[in-house]
This record gives sequence, C-alpha cells and structure tokens, in this order.
Amino acid sequence: MRKSIPATNVACNAVTALANDGSTFSSGFLNLYNSDSTIVARLPLSYPFAFQDSTDGTAFSNQIFDATAFMDATIATYDISNRDLEYVWDGAVSTLSGYGDMKLPSLVVTQDSTISISVGFYAVPR
Repeated sequence: MRKSIPATNVACNAVTALANDGSTFSSGFLNLYNSDSTIVARLPLSYPFAFQDSTDGTAFSNQIFDATAFMDATIATYDISNRDLEYVWDGAVSTLSGYGDMKLPSLVVTQDSTISISVGFYAVPR
C-alpha cells in the first residue's frame, strides 16, 4: 500500500504535533536512556512547535536545546515526549555506523557533560 504525498504529510504532522501537546508555556522533550531504561538526559524541544511541517513525509525538528547528563552512562534508547512527559514515540540509538533510529557520534556520556543534538526528524514512509 502506498500513500499520496499529502496523506503522508498529514500522517507525519499528526504524530509530530503530539510533541507540542500538554501544559502551556513549556516544550516537549527528547529523552535519552541507558540500557536499564534509566533517564540519562532530557533535552527540551522548541516551544511552541517542536517540529516543522512535513515535506515528503519527513518533519525536521526545530531547535533542540542542550542538556546536562544526569550520570555516567551509555545511551541505548530515546523517546520523544510532550510537555507533560507523555510518550509520543521512541527508538534505539546507535553510533553513526550502526542501525539505530537515532545515530550519534558517541554513545558514552559522563555526568555533568553537555549533550548537544543539532537536529532530529520524524519520517513516515509512503
């Protein structure tokens, strides 16, 4: 089954819009976890819109703000949550040569180090 480009964009925008839901005057989050599902860092997404409108089924994030690592850890998974920390979607994290849904240059972080992620995206296949 294939979807038209307009249908793909609507589907993508519907999911990414959920990251904007929740309490007023705050943003959604990109949450990073270790293999034990313990949160390693919580990076705030842009307010009031975490993601741009979809083009060809892909919505790129607006600014993702830096955060400080809560502990020494190896990042294994991530999720996107809304302002009230309600789960929207998640995935595996790998290095750039891996097969994760999110790819980072390094998965190892030390407590109190700054974590910076310049851009993210959500894609819906046609």
